[in-house]
Amino acid sequence: MLNNIETQTAKGLAYQLQSLNPSRTTIVESLKFLLKNFVKRQILDVTLHPLGFCKFSLFHTSEYNLRLHIWLPQQRPIQNVNFTIHNHIWDLTSHILLGKLYHNTYEIKTDMTSPTHKEYDVLYENNKSIMIYTNRMVTCVKSKALELEAGTTYQMFVDEYHDTIVPDNLLTATLVLTTFKTQTSPIVLGPIDGESKYIYDREVDIDFQSDIIVERFIESLE
Repeated sequence: MLNNIETQTAKGLAYQLQSLNPSRTTIVESLKFLLKNFVKRQILDVTLHPLGFCKFSLFHTSEYNLRLHIWLPQQRPIQNVNFTIHNHIWDLTSHILLGKLYHNTYEIKTDMTSPTHKEYDVLYENNKSIMIYTNRMVTCVKSKALELEAGTTYQMFVDEYHDTIVPDNLLTATLVLTTFKTQTSPIVLGPIDGESKYIYDREVDIDFQSDIIVERFIESLE
């Protein structure tokens, strides 16, 4: 449970992202304040995403979720490299704090004749992601490829398909705000001959403990 000062600080961060022209100084100082408090109070909420980054949940309301995503250099246990292209069930605004990333978007069309991928529905249960086979076959074509560096803010919208590639040797971090959640399940594109179900862990299981990850991240911001 966040106290009043932490809550107001988190709301200020969300406001910065919503403006689409955030002040880096404000974001950095506010984020450092929150994270240091969370470490001190032992209330860090972190999971390891199947795509290899650490997801820190900072704050949420009925309207949005505020998160910090951190990709550690040379330490990203991606659980399946064949499942990077996906959509979201909410709109997303992301500000790159450190490093850089490659943001690719894709055009998806139903194609039962000569598909390139099969769609999997994603469910969540007890810190696990469960990908369920569907009969929906599609053709997937890259429509845009962007190289984005620290200081950049970008947006994605419900049902857009994308993947994010981060250079292995770079510490990269983004502050993410998600809004306008739909009631559907997210979709991941997998191989046509994939298995009927995949189950992935979302627990942090890496050499660094979460508080050390945060300390390293804060040092890199300064």
